[in-house]
Amino acid sequence: MRAKPLLLLLLLAACSSTRKAEELNAEPYTPIETTSPQDKSIGLFLSELSSWLQAWTTKTVSASTREDRSKQDLLELHLMQKVNERRLELITELQSGPPQNRIVAAGALGFSGNPDVLSPLIAALDDQNPKVVTNALMSLGVLQSRDTPTAPLCEILSTAPESAHRWGAANALLNVLQAGAYDETDCARGSARIGLTDEEPMVRSQCALILAQLVDADSLTEISGLLYDRYPLVASAAARAIGYIGTKDSHAKGHAAHLLFDALASSPKNRQMLILDDLAALSGRNYELDLEKWREWVDRMPVE
Repeated sequence: MRAKPLLLLLLLAACSSTRKAEELNAEPYTPIETTSPQDKSIGLFLSELSSWLQAWTTKTVSASTREDRSKQDLLELHLMQKVNERRLELITELQSGPPQNRIVAAGALGFSGNPDVLSPLIAALDDQNPKVVTNALMSLGVLQSRDTPTAPLCEILSTAPESAHRWGAANALLNVLQAGAYDETDCARGSARIGLTDEEPMVRSQCALILAQLVDADSLTEISGLLYDRYPLVASAAARAIGYIGTKDSHAKGHAAHLLFDALASSPKNRQMLILDDLAALSGRNYELDLEKWREWVDRMPVE
């Protein structure tokens, strides 16, 4: 269930998921400078970081080949090295710098992989600048620390008016749960169930995957509604979630199989291809698009 953080499209701007990739490049970052040489140095460093982060975001959006993904991985390693060279200064900028500096620091610190950035990033979720919050959520997803408290993420996912923040919280919550974070207030399940009906497609897709990560068999029927979502990405996430839950919970396998088959049988061919792989993985066989053979198999599966 490990996935690249999906909030990356939001870097340095609170963008709707319906925007085209080329629209994600906001105006160039202009560092805030003061008269001291050290402040000027960190300002120029933040300007460079902004460019590297935008390049990484672009690669994340457009990478489609092994070569592209290799370049993205190298850029990520470069970011990790550069961020750690001046990590303490970046933490200071995040905590007390001017808005533009806080925005970039919030987006960069997650690449450090260092546990000392977790607390400042959590604190940044209360920042008055929405772009700082957006980038802090992104960084928490990139950092993917098992020590991340889930309660602040659940709160944002459930109540934030900004779709970018709900999206970021869902992504970060999924990633930290995958890393083994303990859901100390048992809030992730409830927040993700609410998110299945969110107006933002990316929130719906991430919440389906959160419930899969939790192996929440009681949510199978609710997740199955997303198999018919008008956004293919959401439908694909729902199919993956249902198949995963059915694979992990033997008592839920029959229910998951019936839900996937019903969607397969009632969908046009382009949507069938989104479902087929997950049904095949769940069943351990592949009848391709032979619905009669699938029906025979599914009818033998009990629904508990």
